Amino acid sequence: MSRRLPVGRPAFGRVRRLTRRLSLRTRVTMWATMVVALAMVAAGLGLLLGLQHSMWSDRDSTAHQRLSDVTALIRHDRLGSLIPSNGGDADVVEVLGPQGKVVASSDYDTRPGSPSGFPNPLP
Repeated sequence: MSRRLPVGRPAFGRVRRLTRRLSLRTRVTMWATMVVALAMVAAGLGLLLGLQHSMWSDRDSTAHQRLSDVTALIRHDRLGSLIPSNGGDADVVEVLGPQGKVVASSDYDTRPGSPSGFPNPLP
């Protein structure tokens, strides 16, 4: 016949009874394993969030620097049809005119005078 726990008794009592049957060495090993596992999960999440923040801040600073470079070209009337690259492979810059046509571009696929390739061009 199986023994049932009273309705009001928490399940923690069942776990406590099971662990009392184990030796002290086994219980300490289980607790230490849980503590180390939780510490590793916390360290992994911290590392992941830190790297993600670092990558986003690096992208933001690169975008701000690129915007500053293109703005300086426009201010000094040195903007040609092809915007010189700053050494990055993944940067794409388009300067649009008042009608939404490309005036200058760093992408070789989008030529000046054609519509912008971006889905939502800025005003």
